Amino acid sequence: MFRNHPITHLTSVLHRKINELHDRKNQLIEEDQDLAFQVVRLDEIQDEVQKVERKIENCKWILEVYAEYKENVGSLPSEVSEIANMIRVQIQELRFTENMLQEERKMLLHRY
Repeated sequence: MFRNHPITHLTSVLHRKINELHDRKNQLIEEDQDLAFQVVRLDEIQDEVQKVERKIENCKWILEVYAEYKENVGSLPSEVSEIANMIRVQIQELRFTENMLQEERKMLLHRY
């Protein structure tokens, strides 16, 4: 009897729309939480990149000191040469880390 009644149809449509709105609200909440996580991660990446850059600068400074020493003295003791080589390797590793962080940053920015 009430099956084809306009109020029944309207109620059905309204319930469907309410459910769609709830689904959309939940989706937006998830997107907002994901975006908040991405913003935090971008800040973390920026901090990590700055730390890596400082380490690279410190390593370069040490190598400059070694170069000055070598220029003034003529040669470096073998231990110092080994340390200088280790620092060069450290710089390469830091640059790799920096590049990886920058790539992650690009991916995060590209998502949003």
